[in-house]
Amino acid sequence: MTEKLRGKDLDARIELELLSMLDEGYEHSPITQSNLAKRLIAKNIISYKSTLTKRKELIDKFTKEQQDTVVGSLSHTLKSTRSKSRKELEKANARLNDQVKESRKMIQQNTQCIISMMKTIRMQTKARNIERCLSPYLIRELHNSEDFTNGEK
Repeated sequence: MTEKLRGKDLDARIELELLSMLDEGYEHSPITQSNLAKRLIAKNIISYKSTLTKRKELIDKFTKEQQDTVVGSLSHTLKSTRSKSRKELEKANARLNDQVKESRKMIQQNTQCIISMMKTIRMQTKARNIERCLSPYLIRELHNSEDFTNGEK
């Protein structure tokens, strides 16, 4: 069995692992004392989580740095939650997933409304080449709609 690192050598190895976790990002490797301990124990660098207790300031510094690099909704959630526990983050993630589902439903409804308007314009006016005004997505949806055949219902 190899001899365990101590003192400054151990600090340097812990810092290297923290840099690695920082590079991997919050989504893949959130920096916590527990996650760091698991990684270091798996690599046989330390034997116990308690080894990291005296290095809490270093871990907290890297945790803050990692969380500052997070962008988007997760960033807002990280900054607004006080304890930043996994449970709170999971609740926020579930809430955001619900918002995404609702947004997708709204996009479908809006797309159907626009397609209906395009069909009405085609039937009631002489404008026939209205596809030039639409995005590729809407053109595809218009052509795929059930009753679309050369501008007739």
